[in-house]
Amino acid sequence: MEHERKVNVPLVKRFVREVLGCTCSDEGFKLVEVKAGSSAVKSCAADYEINVGGRLLIVLTSEPAEGFSPARLECDG
Repeated sequence: MEHERKVNVPLVKRFVREVLGCTCSDEGFKLVEVKAGSSAVKSCAADYEINVGGRLLIVLTSEPAEGFSPARLECDG
């Protein structure tokens, strides 16, 4: 991924499991990538995209939550 950053994998793992409630296996956390912006969601200004094992994509934005709807969050692919 372009503009890769060093990733604190234990912190990402804790967020994915405790906050998102995902039961991803430890195997999935062997490859965690972070990049600025988003290649998947074009309908909102994404600050960062976190790809966990090529199976879970987390898009972070600083836009207010009030402006989001399910239709707006659909992926472009």
